[in-house]
Amino acid sequence: RQRWKDQRAAAVAAIKVTTAAGNTYQGDETSQARMARKIAVLQASGPGETAEWVLADNTAATVTAQELQEALALASAEQDRLWLA
Repeated sequence: RQRWKDQRAAAVAAIKVTTAAGNTYQGDETSQARMARKIAVLQASGPGETAEWVLADNTAATVTAQELQEALALASAEQDRLWLA
C-alpha cells in the first residue's frame, strides 16, 4: 500500500497540463496553489490584467486569469483522476 501511495504522489508531482493557448504548465499541488493565488490577485486587479508566469519548460509567458483558471481546472481534473485510479 505504501508503494502505491508513493507512486501516486510521484504521479501527482509530475502533472503537466496544456491549455488551449498551447502553454504547458506544471500541475503539481504546489503549482495549483500558486495558480489559485495568482488568479485571485488578477481578478481583484480588474479585467484584462496579466501576469508573468514560468511555464513547465522554464520559459516565461504573459498569462491572464482565464488561462490560469483553465490550467488549474485541467491540473485538478488530472489529480482527481490519479487519486481515483
